[in-house]
Amino acid sequence: MKEKVAIISKGIWPQITGGAELVTYKVTQELQRRGYNVFLINKEWECKESRPEMSTIIDWAWAEESARKAMAVDPDVIYISQYWWEGAALFINDTYPVVLMIHDLGFLEVDLKSEMRHQMMDAWHKSINRAQKLIVAGKRNQDMLFETFPQAKEKTILIPLGVELPANVAPHAPSNKIVYVGRITRYKGIHCLIKAFQEVSRVFPEAELHIYGQISTGLGDYHQELLSLLRKIGIKKINYVPKWFSEEEKIRMIQEAGVVVYPSIGSEGFGIGPLEGLGINGVVVASDVFEETGVINRDVAFVYPSHSIQELTQQLIKAMSLSPEDKALQREKASRWVANFTWGRHVDALEEVFKSLWSRKDV
Repeated sequence: MKEKVAIISKGIWPQITGGAELVTYKVTQELQRRGYNVFLINKEWECKESRPEMSTIIDWAWAEESARKAMAVDPDVIYISQYWWEGAALFINDTYPVVLMIHDLGFLEVDLKSEMRHQMMDAWHKSINRAQKLIVAGKRNQDMLFETFPQAKEKTILIPLGVELPANVAPHAPSNKIVYVGRITRYKGIHCLIKAFQEVSRVFPEAELHIYGQISTGLGDYHQELLSLLRKIGIKKINYVPKWFSEEEKIRMIQEAGVVVYPSIGSEGFGIGPLEGLGINGVVVASDVFEETGVINRDVAFVYPSHSIQELTQQLIKAMSLSPEDKALQREKASRWVANFTWGRHVDALEEVFKSLWSRKDV
């Protein structure tokens, strides 16, 4: 048996459907496959229609307990899934190397109560100082990290994430469906998509908008805001289904789409969703937030400036107007691009980080 790795994560996939939880799940699987003795410390959640916004939960009892459980297994390294707030690193003694997997710094982009922001900033400063290494998945996250916490520069390594796609997956027959699959929370920009669809439906009267995802609670009642917007617009061809979906259901939804949309307006550390859309369907419209993280470019996706409903509308119309031949070409380019992102490559690089800490520990 190889070295022991303790992993601390408030949530775990698929009970909590979020990028950070999926990363933790995939990293755990890949490390176990390579023979590492992995100890996963996480909370148990019962989540279906809605789920808590993990990043806003300030829980010192959890932080202390998870650190204690991690140290109890006497690991060779402790890997922490770092949200907006996570304080576990503060309770880990100097015996154990700590690696922070920094998923996003969205708390810097939203309005928070001053006390919550203060607690988050304090925990981040102390956690960065305690950790030996910091991992970020995208350049956008890295730039924000360095600007806000300059002491992070000497410890940070950029390692892109992976995406796992089902074998022989292919989109279904031509479709008029515009599909969003993801969490229901404000920074995902779903309100922008609904407003853009008003104009798209005038150009393509047969078009349908389908919005699928689990509600995130903790940052205002965005679900009710969307319901109010839908009532105000009154377009019948919008199908809003806020609930938890299985991976199989999600794949089918993406396959059935004519266009898959990722309209985020901020707070994205990477963006596995657009890679899934590219790999499963091939025709993706996404905000430039994901261009900044590095998961898309303008050759493989229809990219527009985040917050711009007019530009989003134009890119949706372009994507919906593709000929069958152009769609096939788009899917070929998308497939080649997605092949660059694998969990094996991610864990290869992560493994090198771990080994550098183990060799230092042995000196």
